[in-house]
Amino acid sequence: MSIREVYLDNGGDLLAAIIGVEPQSPDNDPTLCSSILEINADTQPGWTVGPKNTFYFPDGSILENQLPPAGVLGDFDLSTACCPADLDGDGEVGITDFLDLLAAWGPCPAPPQGCPADLDFDNEVGINDFLDLLASWGPCS
Repeated sequence: MSIREVYLDNGGDLLAAIIGVEPQSPDNDPTLCSSILEINADTQPGWTVGPKNTFYFPDGSILENQLPPAGVLGDFDLSTACCPADLDGDGEVGITDFLDLLAAWGPCPAPPQGCPADLDFDNEVGINDFLDLLASWGPCS
């Protein structure tokens, strides 16, 4: 589901739309973790370099084959390998990631705060997230 579809389904609630697409794989690329990589880079998930982008407007109009908007920062189509259990971003899953997960244990805070230790996206940090972290232990590849 696209951010536009989630936005329209939620009556124009942009925050709900972003939260709805965050855990999805950007550009349907299974090697990427989630759209949060592109959101954090100030790009819309799916924007690409060059005149290949489609803009959707509230009035229903569409512009195809457009350049990304002027002034947007960050890279497009990020190719960072998926390693969601690397909570501290050091390129490997280890003891500090485990400690971060323990510190976040329990229900996730209400949006817009993030919950990166919720590895299974069930809105709480628990045993399944711990098992996912253990399964990912070691260097990210």
